[in-house]
Amino acid sequence: MGGYRLGTGGRFIDRGRPLSFRVDGQPETGFAGDTLASALLACGHALVSGGEAGGEAARLPCVFPGTQPRATTVSLATTELCDGLEIRLGARRRWLGRAPMAADAPSRDPEPAEAACDVLVIGGGPAGLAAARVAARAGLRVILLDENAHVGGRAAEDDGTVDGLAPADWAARRGAGLAALEHVRVMTRTTVEDPEEDGVWCAVERRTGGLFPQVLRRRLWTIRARRTVIATGARERPLVFPGHVFPAHDGPGVMRAATGLALARRYGVAAGRSVVVFANTDGGAATACALADMGVSIKAVVDMRPRIDAALAAGLAARGLRLEAGAVVAATRGRRALAGVEIRGFDPASGHLGRNAMRPSCDCLLVSGGWTPRPLGAGKTGEHWRVCGAAAGAFDLAASLASGHAAGMAAVAACGGGSVEIAAPSVIGAQGPHLPLPVFEVP
Repeated sequence: MGGYRLGTGGRFIDRGRPLSFRVDGQPETGFAGDTLASALLACGHALVSGGEAGGEAARLPCVFPGTQPRATTVSLATTELCDGLEIRLGARRRWLGRAPMAADAPSRDPEPAEAACDVLVIGGGPAGLAAARVAARAGLRVILLDENAHVGGRAAEDDGTVDGLAPADWAARRGAGLAALEHVRVMTRTTVEDPEEDGVWCAVERRTGGLFPQVLRRRLWTIRARRTVIATGARERPLVFPGHVFPAHDGPGVMRAATGLALARRYGVAAGRSVVVFANTDGGAATACALADMGVSIKAVVDMRPRIDAALAAGLAARGLRLEAGAVVAATRGRRALAGVEIRGFDPASGHLGRNAMRPSCDCLLVSGGWTPRPLGAGKTGEHWRVCGAAAGAFDLAASLASGHAAGMAAVAACGGGSVEIAAPSVIGAQGPHLPLPVFEVP
């Protein structure tokens, strides 16, 4: 068994625009807006790796028929599905794909491009949007970059409201408003490398169009900015147990809980038909409740801590979801696909596992160990950039937006833009930060 398409959800897909593709010669169907990861999972194909947003750790070599036999490596998580794509499962269960292209279709634009701005914002999540909004209001030249096809980051997975709107709606409106301004450039599908020097950044933009609309083209950008705001978010921290070390050795059916929720809300895909959630933070139970509300079958929630938040425990009970508190997933079953897990009691004080074991069957395990910032320029210092949002440790929505707003104000001041009369976004009803039990490896 594997993932499947839900009847609801899928903010980023257009169910009215089906796309045909093949896997090992068998015809499959996805939708416009699907990534390779979401399309494969929706058709029941287990991914070999489950990183952020549907398989960050897994990458796909794409070969263009009719050209020299060369491969272009792309990410399952960020590369969008195209009509006529052919995918075959290669050795060691690595994905190998090819798309129908013209013989002389280039894979990289011949000339690199350059751009300059007053404020460069790297990351189009809530914090990045808040920072870009402040700088744009001050009349500064702004470039906003994001690696995904849509701005908003994890706004689609956030609860509550921002300025009276659902977080995803607020992000979409702010992104469209920024893109409409003449002095602002919003560049999605763009990945940024560490800075070459202070204020000079290298970026790679994934592009399609021209004479060969399905060709994945790349343009190399050199961007010079007077001030840079880094809002690159955070990664969900995995929980390590025997046989699984993220991201290199996680098997099919094992992925981060944030990935499972993102697949459901962004693409309308359930990561499995029988799901176990394993966590050391309240985020696990919250994710299980959200998935259950979308129709995903949750087999059990396993939490290392002896007790979880009372409101979340009540929410699990109201949905008929089984909670195993003070327990861990000690092992998994299955080789080519996940068949089940082994659950044992756990004492956080001594680190000892219980003798008795439960062995429920499942085809998907979602793990959550809290969050770790992922700022660019790690280990480097620069007087012209500032880190904000989850990349700076502000993990909940309200703190992230406030941090981005402050970073935008600081960038405006550093550029000599003077004071800006603009209020920080107002957040109501969003969940606070989920602090994990500081145990991340099962003995």
